[in-house]
Amino acid sequence: MTIEQTLDTLFQDDPNLPSLPYQAYENVPIHVVWTRTPVQLATGFDSTLATRPDVNPLRNTPFVSKHSEEGAAPYQFSAYEGNTSFRSVASSQAATSSEHLDLKGSVSVGGSFLGASGQAAFCRDVYKNRDANKASIHSTQRVGIIKLAEQPEFTAHARRLLYDPRTRDSFRASYGDYFVAGLCLGADNATFLSSSSGKYVQSEMKDIKVQAKFFGFTKTVYDKHTYEHSDERSFDLTYSGLDTLRAYQETTRATDERAYEVVKARAAQSVADGQGLMARVRRVMDELQLVEGAILTRDQLPEIFRSGLVVELLLMPYAGLKEHAEITVRFVPSVPSVRYM
Repeated sequence: MTIEQTLDTLFQDDPNLPSLPYQAYENVPIHVVWTRTPVQLATGFDSTLATRPDVNPLRNTPFVSKHSEEGAAPYQFSAYEGNTSFRSVASSQAATSSEHLDLKGSVSVGGSFLGASGQAAFCRDVYKNRDANKASIHSTQRVGIIKLAEQPEFTAHARRLLYDPRTRDSFRASYGDYFVAGLCLGADNATFLSSSSGKYVQSEMKDIKVQAKFFGFTKTVYDKHTYEHSDERSFDLTYSGLDTLRAYQETTRATDERAYEVVKARAAQSVADGQGLMARVRRVMDELQLVEGAILTRDQLPEIFRSGLVVELLLMPYAGLKEHAEITVRFVPSVPSVRYM
């Protein structure tokens, strides 16, 4: 592979956005946005397959199973303190869509594997948006992580494959190069507006914030700005919304008065959901009885995934494990002695 081909692989589409191939190349921990599909901790992951549309990059686990027959797994929940953020962005250039993406270092895996995730769909729609006027609001809540309570240990078969450099490709084919080390819990909410006309989108967002404050008490809140646009018959407005907790993602464009009012109402609902994100997340945590230090079984994980609380998977490289280093440095091939004159 040439240097140019390598760079094209590592920096796909946009070098300013996080790239899974590049992070995997550097052997650093990776966060990937996730769906509600359950996956067990310690599952293997092949980073080279993550961007292919026809292959699932999840692989078998190379670790010894420590689950008892009753299903008790050594999983533990650790809470975060004060990990909440709110961000508002406005721009007036067609080429600034990436400013409205708030992935917090997460990367989106392409293809059928994660193509159905709300985060991935929202990011695609916003990134491809070429309207000149844009405004967005993001709310992010991270409350903790579920991890293995004990350090994982390789099986005898995995150790044999790692010991000899000639069989390490077989290890990669069976188990990948990363494993699922944690389930990051929380929620993301985003509201994005854009217009290709001269519509002042920041004012539209301001109106919607007012509507959101009264959401549930009155159907619509109008001000002078809204009436002016209605009188001018300027209804060009695109809305993209995301809420991971309620598995919601939508992109729609208004070109007439009726669609315009529908778009603003949906945007107001999205903003209202974002304003109440912390309370909504805490409510779900209480229902699941997730408290600091809680020990969980593998049988509890599907319910946690269904709740929408799992927003990211934490992937760790096998190469970062102490046991991996101890195994791979033991094999020293015989080197013929050389006499220097």
